[in-house]
Amino acid sequence: MDTGINKKDYANPLGNQVLSLVDLVDAQLDICFSEEVLHPLMSMAEIFNVRKIYITGCGDSIAAAGAMAGVLLAYTGVFHCEAVEPMEFARFMKLEDVGSGEPDSPLVIAISAGGGTARIREILKKGQRDGGRLPCF
Repeated sequence: MDTGINKKDYANPLGNQVLSLVDLVDAQLDICFSEEVLHPLMSMAEIFNVRKIYITGCGDSIAAAGAMAGVLLAYTGVFHCEAVEPMEFARFMKLEDVGSGEPDSPLVIAISAGGGTARIREILKKGQRDGGRLPCF
């Protein structure tokens, strides 16, 4: 059906950016989630041992954590996945609450756009001290 509208007449930078997202996603997957990038983070044995996932971040990153918690729970096969406020995780959660080693095998994911947020650094230090695995995305 010919509407008489030429889409090229309405091209603009925002529309072009939206149309380029498909290529951007493919490039990001290749760069960020390639075997070479992921292999040093965790071994396959460590990945399969994860039973609990705590995901956190500050600002927009905690919103992303909340959106992803249910998805991770549904598709990873873990027993527990929770988005945790950064202050709660950094200051108030105890090792007994998080768990360590079997049978809990926690994974802590701290989301940060720049990695410079003080609370994110505090979370990562706490996780390392308490025995968690801490990839930071």
